[in-house]
Amino acid sequence: MENNQGYVIRQSVLFDNGRGFAMGENFKAPNPFVTWQFTQEGGKRDYYWGHYFNEECEAIGDYNRRVFSYEKQYGVSRLETSGPDFFKYYSTQRPVDIATYPRPKDNLPVAHLNYNTRQPVEGESFRAWGELWYLHPLTEKQIADYELPFEVHSEMPLWEINVKCRIVQEIEGTPIGNEMKSIIQRWFYGFDEFIDHKDEIRYYDVADGAALAEYLICEECIFGEIPHELQKHIDYRSYGNELEMQDRYLFTPSGVFCYQ
Repeated sequence: MENNQGYVIRQSVLFDNGRGFAMGENFKAPNPFVTWQFTQEGGKRDYYWGHYFNEECEAIGDYNRRVFSYEKQYGVSRLETSGPDFFKYYSTQRPVDIATYPRPKDNLPVAHLNYNTRQPVEGESFRAWGELWYLHPLTEKQIADYELPFEVHSEMPLWEINVKCRIVQEIEGTPIGNEMKSIIQRWFYGFDEFIDHKDEIRYYDVADGAALAEYLICEECIFGEIPHELQKHIDYRSYGNELEMQDRYLFTPSGVFCYQ
């Protein structure tokens, strides 16, 4: 592998104008990671304008920003690349932290970088708290699963964002957490109202209207005590169809929810 000033070049990109960028590592150096710009002539590269870092994620972030910024500014095309090609995503709703971003087992993020504040993204019309890089693109579902169920505006203090994120994390993985977006859309004006009333939502671990009808009639005795020998003659499917039409019930892949 190519070496420069004791750093092994781990990743590089060469543009069609003979310029390019590289990222290297040397774990014996005071700053083990570096990014350089370079000029290539006659197959030889001259490295300059080095940016040195202690953390790999900072170097990856700097490398990608330099590459993308140069591409956009000069309209050049990539002629040659080495090393992994990362896919960058912005965290627009909250700082990058535990359980705030997708971690698919076959596509874990290679690095992330938090900004000091929520700041404008160059060349884009939105603001972000940080960025992450993956070896492969994320699916729409993987991205949607980590979108916050509440709006974040520029005046919202960080402590309030953190409080709401902790609430989301507390119910994450539970039936009500898995179906939170559908529940809010069905019964509430927004996340805050949902939090105020989430303890009033009843959950039934059943698959459909017929199963819900049988549970309500036989277990909760909503029509009073019915002799066991008569229960088998009840048309649970018909009554279940009626329940499915009622606004107070929400049928989801995780089960059935009831809010009155």
